[in-house]
Amino acid sequence: MKGYLTLIGYLLFVLGFLALLLGLLGIDLSILVWINRIGSPTSLIIKLVMLFGGIILMYVSKTNHT
Repeated sequence: MKGYLTLIGYLLFVLGFLALLLGLLGIDLSILVWINRIGSPTSLIIKLVMLFGGIILMYVSKTNHT
């Protein structure tokens, strides 16, 4: 189960990072086009939540819950 959470966290982090980076260049990922249709401030917040949510998910999956 921890492996799946780490994988999901990593994918969220990478997709959020790429969406932010490519958004600065005016390029959209085809998977995340629907986020840009929502609006500029909301799409930025969603991308940041993906980025930090992925980091948090990876951290939680790697800690020892004893």
